[in-house]
Amino acid sequence: MSISPEHTPVISDYMSASPATCEIDDSVEIAYRTMSECAVRHLPVVEKNKKLMGLVTERDLRLALSLSGSGTYRVCDIYLPEPYMVGPNALLSQVLDDMYQRHIGSALIVEGGKVIGIFTSMDAVRVLRDFSRR
Repeated sequence: MSISPEHTPVISDYMSASPATCEIDDSVEIAYRTMSECAVRHLPVVEKNKKLMGLVTERDLRLALSLSGSGTYRVCDIYLPEPYMVGPNALLSQVLDDMYQRHIGSALIVEGGKVIGIFTSMDAVRVLRDFSRR
């Protein structure tokens, strides 16, 4: 979406809608395969009813895979249970500021307890590109 001067951008303007997810009981191997197939670095973690439980990152999964010689880890063993979440009408500028201040690479966009989108550092690069073209 291009940004017009009269529009105040909200996060839903730039989020990646319907992101790939993994289930909380998935093995780390399954979650990593999903991440690789979808070419993403962040996966929302959901229960079978699609209720959002947290977030797992590529870094988390790689670490668990490197340690799995002592047993198989599951997503529930390594996920972040309280990731940064916002509603779809959160101001883009506020989300960018929060991500910068907290040194985090993603924001989950949640509505009614379910993840409807994700905004990552790569989405932020797209925002910067679009602003620079104005």
